[in-house]
Amino acid sequence: MQIDGAKDAKARVKLILDLSEQYLTSAEQSTNHSDFDTASTEVGKYYALIDEVLKFVGSQAHESNKTRDLYKRIELTLRAHGPRLTSMRRTTPLEFAIWIKEVEDFARKGRTEALDSFYGHTVLRESKDSPPGKPVEQTRKDNSLAPEKKQP
Repeated sequence: MQIDGAKDAKARVKLILDLSEQYLTSAEQSTNHSDFDTASTEVGKYYALIDEVLKFVGSQAHESNKTRDLYKRIELTLRAHGPRLTSMRRTTPLEFAIWIKEVEDFARKGRTEALDSFYGHTVLRESKDSPPGKPVEQTRKDNSLAPEKKQP
């Protein structure tokens, strides 16, 4: 109900990220007290919130500066959460650590998605026809790729 009550996209994203922060903190505390069942439950709630925020921002207009700002907020939050999830996974028994690793990978992919939103159509992809490692063709004798200067 809290999330649905948010007045705009920025408030909604901020609320979801704040809630995810609370669940991650709770999971860390449970892990420190060796209450791994509770920690797993909290990590599951964290996963659901991150999934929700990524779906919500993904449904917004991609060319908008406001959407890029939302993705930036998500990326910064997920960047801070990565080491915390890794630390938690390392101190958790294997039977619970598997799920934390899955959430850690999901958060990393979400961060990648957020970063990719900044590049849009400006990044050129290599064509599948060109073999990898093929050098760039050079037409200059001085081994420079800089544009040639015109002599006046």
